[in-house]
Amino acid sequence: PRQTQLLRHGMTHSTARSTGQALETQKMHIRWITILIVLIIGATVACTSTATETPATPPTTPTQTPTVIIPTQTPGTLVDKSPLQIELDLNRQLWDSKAIERYHFEHRWICFCVADFRALVNITVRDGAIVDVKFVENQENESTVGDPSAAEYYTVVGLFDIIQDAIDKKAFGVTVEYDSEFGYPTDVFIDYDSRMADEERGFMAGNLQTG
Repeated sequence: PRQTQLLRHGMTHSTARSTGQALETQKMHIRWITILIVLIIGATVACTSTATETPATPPTTPTQTPTVIIPTQTPGTLVDKSPLQIELDLNRQLWDSKAIERYHFEHRWICFCVADFRALVNITVRDGAIVDVKFVENQENESTVGDPSAAEYYTVVGLFDIIQDAIDKKAFGVTVEYDSEFGYPTDVFIDYDSRMADEERGFMAGNLQTG
């Protein structure tokens, strides 16, 4: 009976040990399965996170500054004109816009010349040509040579041309004032060469009346 009891006890112990080993094996399997599930879930979350991330911004192409091409300027454009030339052109255009064909005005030369040539005169113009020149001031105390010659005077267009000639010849100094209403030159002084004396020339014009 004792042997039988020992045998039963050994069998029971063996059975318990086998059962314990089975449980340990089962636990290990469960642990590995759990780890595997965690890894799978982690990988799935990582993939989902990557898929929902904001797409990478493509490389930005540097903004190109547009190239401004300045067209070649032809002679006579505002770019290559001096302020003196621009002022002359604008006032000539103002005069031309008036389309005045009949007018008279007072004129006086400023120069180192004879007195009668420097006298104030009234110039009458018809259809672009001088038809009469008369002294305005009393010539009693000055040497006179009769009525002034029209060849020594200019129409308003001719006065513009005098200024243009000084600009073209690159005169040393040119000062000009213009009438604000009609645009004609009213006060002009030209020094052609700073190295020469008494070659300066100018004129005054005003009191222009149309008709």
